[in-house]
Amino acid sequence: MRALSVVFFVLLTASSSSAQNVNFQLESVGLGRSRLRCTIVERRGVPAAKNTGSVSLGRVEFRDQWLQKELPRLFPDLSGVDIVDRALVRTSPSGCAATAERFLEIVGPTSSVEAASAVIRRVLAEPMRTLKFKIWAAIVRFPVEQKRPPSTQVKLLGQSQLEQRLEEIARDESATMIETGGLEFLNGRSASMSAGSRVSYVKDYKLSQAGDRLFLEPVVDNFKEGMTWSIGAVYDSPAKSVFIDSHFKFVQVQRPIPKFRGKVGWDDRELVIEKPILAETSWNSEGLVCGTKHAGFVVSGIRLRDVTQLAGVGRKAEVVLIVRFDVERLSGERILGSVQGYDRATKLAFVQVTQSVSFEKDMKIEFLRHNASIAKGRVVEMIGNVVTVYVDEGEVIAGDQIR
Repeated sequence: MRALSVVFFVLLTASSSSAQNVNFQLESVGLGRSRLRCTIVERRGVPAAKNTGSVSLGRVEFRDQWLQKELPRLFPDLSGVDIVDRALVRTSPSGCAATAERFLEIVGPTSSVEAASAVIRRVLAEPMRTLKFKIWAAIVRFPVEQKRPPSTQVKLLGQSQLEQRLEEIARDESATMIETGGLEFLNGRSASMSAGSRVSYVKDYKLSQAGDRLFLEPVVDNFKEGMTWSIGAVYDSPAKSVFIDSHFKFVQVQRPIPKFRGKVGWDDRELVIEKPILAETSWNSEGLVCGTKHAGFVVSGIRLRDVTQLAGVGRKAEVVLIVRFDVERLSGERILGSVQGYDRATKLAFVQVTQSVSFEKDMKIEFLRHNASIAKGRVVEMIGNVVTVYVDEGEVIAGDQIR
C-alpha cells in the first residue's frame, strides 16, 4: 500500500470568548503546574464493568480527537493531553452507571494550561454549522515520453480556479472521471463515502455428499472495488479557515481476473478457480487549512499501481482529486425535532430528533406550535435520537416542534 502524507498546521490564537454548557475545572498540582479537566460529554444510564467500574462512551468525535492532537503542537510544554471516560454515580448490583462523563484532561505549566483552556473554549463556543464537501476523482494517463510519474502535490484553489481545473479535466482526452460524490456533516465531526461495486469470484471448491453421490460446490468470495473517502473538519470562524483531515483509498482489480483450470478424477467437469490481483492506492492529508480565499483544493500525482486495464486507462496513470467545500451556519428557523411527550411534574419534554444535530447538555431550545414560539428550555441529555429537555418557560404538548 502506498501512503502519501501532506501536513499543514494552523495556530489558534487564544480568545477571551467562553464556551457555554461546558464544565471547566482548573486546579494547581504544585511547582507552577496545573491540571485542567473539561467535560465534553455527559450521559446517564451508561453500562459499566461490574468489577472495575470502567465505562466507555463510544466513539470520540473528530473535534475532540483534533484537540487532543493539536494542543500539544500549539503548546509543546504540556506534559499530557488525554481523553478520559469515567462513571460519576454507579449502582453496584447491575453495574449500570447512572451518570458518566468524558472529559479532556490537560496537565502542564499553568500559563500553557490556561492558554490551552482559552483555545478549547473558543472551539467549543463555535456556532452550529454544516460543512459540505463535493468530491471529484479522475484518472489521468501520463504522457508517453514521461518516464516517471509526477510527485504528489496539493494546491489550494479559489472558486474560479476550481471551476477552471474541472473544465480542464473534462476537456482532457487522457482523463477519465471515475467517481463524484458529496459529504455533509456538522462542524467538528467526520463522515465517509464509498463508491464502487463488489466483485464476486470463485476462490475454491468444497466436497459435499448427497446419499452415495459426491460432488464439488464452488466457494464464492467477494471484494470491494472502487473509492473510499473520509473527511473530518473543524471550522474556525474568527480565522475564517477550515482544518481538514482527509483519507482517500482507491482499490482496483486487474482485468481479466486470472483463472486456473483443472479436473477431478470422478468428475469430468472443468473446475475454474479465480485469483484476483488487487492494487490499492491511498493518500492521507492531516491539517490541510483552507481560508476565505479558497473554495477547495486539488491533489495530483497520486500514482496508480500497475494494473493492465482500468476504466480504459493503461499502466501509467495517476489519480487527481478535486474537492470543493462550503461552510453553512444552521438557520435558527431549522426544525430539529418534535415533542413526543411531556411530564408536567418534572417539566421534562421528550423530543424525537429528525435532523443530524448534536445536542450538548444545557443547550438552549425553543418550542414552536404552528410556527409560533410557545416555550423555552434547555437540554438535559440525549440518548439515541431522543432528547430530554427541561422546560424553563411555558408548557408544551405532543406534536410541538423545536428549533
